[in-house]
Amino acid sequence: MKYLNIISSLLILFILISCKDGNNTEIQDKYAEFKIKPDYIANPTKEQKAYFEAYDKALEKWGIEYDELYVTTSKGIAHIVLTGPKNGVPLVLMHGMSASSSMWYPNAMALAKEYRLFAIDLIIEPGK
Repeated sequence: MKYLNIISSLLILFILISCKDGNNTEIQDKYAEFKIKPDYIANPTKEQKAYFEAYDKALEKWGIEYDELYVTTSKGIAHIVLTGPKNGVPLVLMHGMSASSSMWYPNAMALAKEYRLFAIDLIIEPGK
């Protein structure tokens, strides 16, 4: 139940931010604080580095540009892959069990043509 509250909070935050005018540079400023890589990403262990490299290779399969956001919650840092038109309709992608947001590679390119995608790595599952 606690994780559901965290996910709900993240969804509300990103939907509110992305519903603003897509040409507004204020949006970029609001995301800037979430683009700062946490220490475990910036200075990974050998094992983490291998996993993150594999994760990034999987994200390359999306075939589109994206941003990675890191949102601090009371339970840890949530990693979010953000892509699609800034003024697109917000669409939250939740990955399957024992997976990560990288699993959306078969669908991301098509969805990102119309939607502003927020692919959230659940804190209790593999991901960044």
